[in-house]
Amino acid sequence: MEQTYKNHARLDPLFHFVLTPIRLVVSLILLVHIARPLPFIIIIIAAVGVIISWFLWIFLIRSYALKNQDRIIKLEESIRYTRLTSKNLPDLTTKQIVALRFASDQELVELVDKTMKNNTSPQEIKKQIIQWKADTHRI
Repeated sequence: MEQTYKNHARLDPLFHFVLTPIRLVVSLILLVHIARPLPFIIIIIAAVGVIISWFLWIFLIRSYALKNQDRIIKLEESIRYTRLTSKNLPDLTTKQIVALRFASDQELVELVDKTMKNNTSPQEIKKQIIQWKADTHRI
């Protein structure tokens, strides 16, 4: 789908429709409990909500960090490919580009060409690399 002003905003379903409502309900329960004590079972439900929301929050933080790292890797590899060839990096999937980051400068252009020709999987790209360029920054 083509992106326009009308459709450019995105919602993250897990954040907007699961995590946020859980946190709001738990917050309301606890605020009411401050004003007047609630039954123990409701406090237990709120505690379970807090635990679930923390696990969801940890998952989201990790997934957002990985998406950001992938965007940075795509930019770095695009710049590296342009520096080596004076051409733009061809249209590859994010996972293919992330796999290519391990290739040395001497191998990158040939691996990109092979990947474009054969639609090579990320795992196969990594197996074809002879001189690995370490990436110790990705967590």
